[in-house]
Amino acid sequence: PRRLGVRTPEILRLALVQNLPQAEGYCYQKGIYPAREAILRAVDSDAPAATAGFVLTQSRKGETGVVLYQALYRGEPGNLAERRAMFRGVVFVTLKMDALTSSLVLRHPGYMSLA
Repeated sequence: PRRLGVRTPEILRLALVQNLPQAEGYCYQKGIYPAREAILRAVDSDAPAATAGFVLTQSRKGETGVVLYQALYRGEPGNLAERRAMFRGVVFVTLKMDALTSSLVLRHPGYMSLA
């Protein structure tokens, strides 16, 4: 705000400082249910987890995608409670299913039927 010549109201700055210790981070993945569900499954299972298909927010064409997540931990957790406590983030890959299936249809071997 300051670069735009706007000052953050004092009450807002105080509220941020007071609530920061118990605040939880937010990212857009928390707002997309399939992503949130897959992240939680990846954390709890210590195995890659995929979302159900959903319209990709970064797509301008309304493409359907699937995202694969792998949880990252600090150290090597041995059980569910440790995985949740040691969880630090995820790595992910987005698969654009429309592009993938179109590519398969165009390049499938002649002996395979797509009917």
